Order: sequence, then C-alpha cells, then structure tokens
Amino acid sequence: ARTGVTVLQWAGVTSVRASSSASDANAGLRLGTAYSPEAAVDGDPGTRWVSGNFGEATGEWLEVTFTKPVDLRRIGLRLSAQTPIGAPARSVAVTTDRGTRSAIVNGSGAEQTVQTPAGLSRRVRVTLRSVSAGPVNGFSIADLSIPGVTPVASLKLPASSEDPVDAIVLRDQLTGRSSCL
Repeated sequence: ARTGVTVLQWAGVTSVRASSSASDANAGLRLGTAYSPEAAVDGDPGTRWVSGNFGEATGEWLEVTFTKPVDLRRIGLRLSAQTPIGAPARSVAVTTDRGTRSAIVNGSGAEQTVQTPAGLSRRVRVTLRSVSAGPVNGFSIADLSIPGVTPVASLKLPASSEDPVDAIVLRDQLTGRSSCL
C-alpha cells in the first residue's frame, strides 16, 4: 500500500467493481463521484451506481466479491431508470461461481428478488441482457442486497510518521453532487 493515501476498505466484501462507471473521470456518461459501484451496495436506495458508457447499456455489469464463500439462492435487486438512464432494464443475467441464471426484471425501481444459481460462491455479477423500448443510455442499480452479506465501507487513513495531530476533519460529499462543482 502507498503511504500518505486514504483508501476505501471493506468489511464483508473484498471488492465492488463494474464494467464502467459514471463516476470515472474518463466516462462518456460522466455524472460524478456519487454514482460509483459502491453506491449499489451501501444500503441506501437513494444512491445508485450508473454505468459510464454514453448510449450503451446491454452488457454492462456490476460485481461483488465476498471475503468468504456465501451460500447463494437469491439476491435483492432494485434497478433505477432515473435520468439519464433511458430505456428501463428488461432482463439481467446473474452469474456466480455456480453458473449463470437469466431473469426478466422490473426496471422501474421496485425492489425485487432474483434467483441465482444455487450454492457456494465467492462472487455475484449482475449483467444487463436487454432493455425495454426507449433511448438506450446506461444501466443503473440503486440497491443490490445479498443475504448473509453486509458490506461496510470505511476510510483507512494514512499512518503518520510526523508529530501527533489533535484532530482529523473528514467532509461528507453531498449525495448526487460531483466533487468537481
């Protein structure tokens, strides 16, 4: 690890990653840091991950890797069709270490249960397979819940070799706002 750098660390999961993200500096569909993959597993349906490829949706994915194998049967999924997403999701593929299972989904934002391939897995990936009618512009997951897994993100502050400090001030970014504003 690099010294002097604050990093995001997880409890319950090893990583949360995606095919692209509207939080990436080089995204074609750049919305800001509030739309990162981590927003899909923060337990807040008011935040969301948005893919970052302008004018594309099918094939975009979000993947969570666990710290230990989890016995999966289903996941909770809340998709989002809020702007700038155009056409709502119609079907997804859920992939685990046990295989892939496709499902027709409600892309309007309702919470739903999606069956997974049954058995122990170290990861789950949700891939957009198809969309309903409308302009295609990204894929978004507001909430992905995994039974038995509670991802908890925290900041790991750098160790200081200098004199002790009296206080460290952290700032919470406004939800849905770009840090560049």
